[in-house]
Amino acid sequence: MKPQIIAMDSPDRVGDFACAELRKYLDRSDSDSAAPAKIELFIQQNALNLPSGESPLDGFMLEWAMSSLRIVAARPKGLLNGIYGLIELLGCRFPFPGIERCPEKLDWVNARKSCNENTWNIPSFNHRILHFDNMRLTPEMIDWIGKLRINMIQQPLHVFVKDIGAKLELANMLQDRGIELNVGCHGFDNWLPPKRYAADHPEWYATCHAARRGEFHEANDEKLPAEFATGQLCLSNRKMIAEFSENVISFFREHPEVRTISLWPNDAAGGWCTCRDCLALEPDPDRLDPQTGSPSRSASYLGFIGQVGKIVHAEIHDARIEFAAFSDFSTPPLNTRVVPQEDYFLGFLVDDFFGCLFHGHGESWNRDRIETSHRKWRALFPGEIYAIGYYADLCKVMDIPIVFTTKIRADMAYLKDEIGINSINTLVVCANLDYLLNFSFVNLYSYAALAWNHLRSSESLLNELAAAICPAQRDSVYRYLSTWDQLGESNPDKHGGWVWIEPDEQAKKDSPWSSVIHFLRAGDLIDAATVTKLETFLSKARTHTADDLIAQKILERMSNAFLVFKKMHAFDPDAPVEQRTTDIKQIRELVTPRVFPGGTMALLEKWENPT
Repeated sequence: MKPQIIAMDSPDRVGDFACAELRKYLDRSDSDSAAPAKIELFIQQNALNLPSGESPLDGFMLEWAMSSLRIVAARPKGLLNGIYGLIELLGCRFPFPGIERCPEKLDWVNARKSCNENTWNIPSFNHRILHFDNMRLTPEMIDWIGKLRINMIQQPLHVFVKDIGAKLELANMLQDRGIELNVGCHGFDNWLPPKRYAADHPEWYATCHAARRGEFHEANDEKLPAEFATGQLCLSNRKMIAEFSENVISFFREHPEVRTISLWPNDAAGGWCTCRDCLALEPDPDRLDPQTGSPSRSASYLGFIGQVGKIVHAEIHDARIEFAAFSDFSTPPLNTRVVPQEDYFLGFLVDDFFGCLFHGHGESWNRDRIETSHRKWRALFPGEIYAIGYYADLCKVMDIPIVFTTKIRADMAYLKDEIGINSINTLVVCANLDYLLNFSFVNLYSYAALAWNHLRSSESLLNELAAAICPAQRDSVYRYLSTWDQLGESNPDKHGGWVWIEPDEQAKKDSPWSSVIHFLRAGDLIDAATVTKLETFLSKARTHTADDLIAQKILERMSNAFLVFKKMHAFDPDAPVEQRTTDIKQIRELVTPRVFPGGTMALLEKWENPT
């Protein structure tokens, strides 16, 4: 007999969806004799303040009785997380977007034995964020990350308006799953477009801004994208602040599905206004930021964000405003009174390691900067604050299916346990989503699992995923994944992802990223013997699971990624021209051009034109 579901009296949209999900999975499989007669979904409002001082936010608790089960949460999102947690205890797994594996009979005996009875299952990080910079989301991806308990999606404004903001289905799916939207990111010009304002108000823009020279481009057009605009704003101009704030308010009203707007300056050091009033905002306008070596502008930037936040919050009471700390505003201001204190602000910290997992936040390469920067910010800002990494991207690694589970775990442990960071984000920026998943779905899975429980062992996590991918060949898949994880953990000191040089003036005009001259390549971390070992594990798994369609779907993607890696690894730039031409053609047929410049496509061009 299937359990009876008893919902809370007034579930909201997320609560309704949670009930529907539970019914769907209970109806899909049979239950054994240990199944409870009823399952009650219960919101416990006072759980937001537990005696331990912890707040469960979207956590949950399973309360078992002789013939019943109660899923308790402080919020409806917690109920949904609890339902997915229960479904996993019953034997269901979600290894890849659009692919799930559920048993014919739900294992209630194991579910009760394996769970922490009457104990709050509290996530390690309040917000577990995925930042999608250029790629378009799909319904399968949204459904998957909901099951992995991701609770915030972040998109740049110009991406959002073409993606989630223009597709009602995607927005509805996110709302059903209680996944918040955070929109904005780089580019003050997005909120104060020069083409609309600069002719009448050039004084609203920084003294070095193109608008002061009569160049009035649309934000994010091909000629002058807002995130790389040549100047910031005149942050001391009160009329500009009022209009900027009104545009943010208007966006919130037009898009009620968005709760947080991230207001980061343009993505380049410098460009700040040097008028007398703006310089007066800094206690020491000549103080240099150690990250960039250019004058620090954290006081003026935070003062501006604080004013905008108060104006917006007065009109949109549930709105949140995100500020950033990086580039030439990474160092806490001398005037600490400008640091926001209200709970409607969200902080974002980054340092200049650019998320290279071979040199994570807590390793010696970065620790000095983190210790002097992140700790100070954590002490100054009492609210929610997150750090960002490239945990699941190809941005620093050229099309290599490397696994960073152990690295991610260490990075999160350092950020949470030593620095006190209470939310986490991973940037996904470089390729289209389908191609990226071939290489990085393991890291996305690991990121989500560790963001929920950062103390979980890498071994158990990769074993769980290997069993979900291919039960009959779990050992082969696990050995394949763990070998890549060991390579990710090996930390080759001489290859830290990116190596930067000072570009010439023409290179700066061609691309803001033209100073990137080295991406991590296959030969940087792996030898031929290890390539053979990896290929053996993968081949054995594919050969012995021909009748498992789920395994074959995922293993085919893994094999496609491995083939790209293998050909890149074997390529000989000194081979005869005819051989190089043939090899490059084969690689080009396998890879997807990146949105982010550089990486594999840039290397292929270099191989084609070695001079």
